[in-house]
Amino acid sequence: MSTPPLAPRVQAVSDSVFATLLAKHPLPDGPIHPLHVGDTWLAPPEGCGPDDAVLSDDPDASRYAPVPGLPSLRAAVAERLVRRTGVPTVPEEVVVTPGATGGLSAVVGALVPHGGEVLVPVPAWPLFAGGVRVQGAVPVSVPWLAVDGPEAAVEALSARATDRTVAVYVNTPGNPTGAVWSEETLDAVVALAASRGWWVISDEVYDGLVFDGRTTSVRARDPSRVVSAYSCSKGFGMAGYRVGWVVAPAPVARAVARMQTYGTYCASRPAQTAALRALGPAGDAWLVQARAAYEALGAEAADLLGVPRPEGSTFLFVDVADALGGEPLDVLLIDLLRQGVLVSPGTSFGPYPTHIRVCFTSAAPDVVREGVRRIAARIGRA
Repeated sequence: MSTPPLAPRVQAVSDSVFATLLAKHPLPDGPIHPLHVGDTWLAPPEGCGPDDAVLSDDPDASRYAPVPGLPSLRAAVAERLVRRTGVPTVPEEVVVTPGATGGLSAVVGALVPHGGEVLVPVPAWPLFAGGVRVQGAVPVSVPWLAVDGPEAAVEALSARATDRTVAVYVNTPGNPTGAVWSEETLDAVVALAASRGWWVISDEVYDGLVFDGRTTSVRARDPSRVVSAYSCSKGFGMAGYRVGWVVAPAPVARAVARMQTYGTYCASRPAQTAALRALGPAGDAWLVQARAAYEALGAEAADLLGVPRPEGSTFLFVDVADALGGEPLDVLLIDLLRQGVLVSPGTSFGPYPTHIRVCFTSAAPDVVREGVRRIAARIGRA
């Protein structure tokens, strides 16, 4: 007798590119330069590391946390957002989530009906589109690399919108491009959403990593329509802790918490305690240090690869068409892998078969520099 089939929804999402690639081409001996993963070499803020006694702050650390998050953390998030953005925010508008990934999935589940469409400017972080599909909704790619200015942004989104469009995804600073949307473009996109009755799902996990020091709040433009997600993974170098938060109008926040109840239930309680510490002075100091270090390393990597310096986040999106010689991108990926260099293919982020994404913070600076040098040599830009 045959086993029952898998659910069709699993066919809508793919495995990691490297799960397939490494099955055929194992990593070589010697140093590895893992520039394909969005992580950091920096330790978390002081007092938030795995060796710190964060459990001592919470005598109930082994118990479930409330589904929307610890009240103390929700209050601290609200206070921080008021201070950073000027937008009135109360704890009831905050839901603590298992990272932004879990939070955004719950947001889509709460806002987008089955078969509803979400406009996704691409190239874009692939887990968002996958999360939309898992929720039974439809991500609609909107080519964005050539978009320049508010009029072009409105035109691009309008061209892909239908009567099934429910929301538009905004990610600034962006993954994988490192680009920061202009104030005018953000104004225009939020105004378009208001005119069409759409939600704006704003992925702001890199909000503290804008290299000119700006604090750009998408939510400030329309707090009744914008649902924002944040993450300690990027904001404080705590990716393994899996904690972030969603900020939304209170009825939406309650709906997100309801969706979370039937999925992850709650974010890790010890991780929430660490996040509460990170929202204090130690986290502010960490962010100043990280932003300066990331900006310098990003500029160095961009110069080596002959591309514009990133405006924020931790990535470069590099067009390598001139190095492919008509061959598929996999040939380049395998060549780099044999040199111990892992990068992400552009096809993970949209229809970009001649691009690669490079994370310039994923390992110690010397490891990143050597990996970038090897890429530059392989694509003829050394």
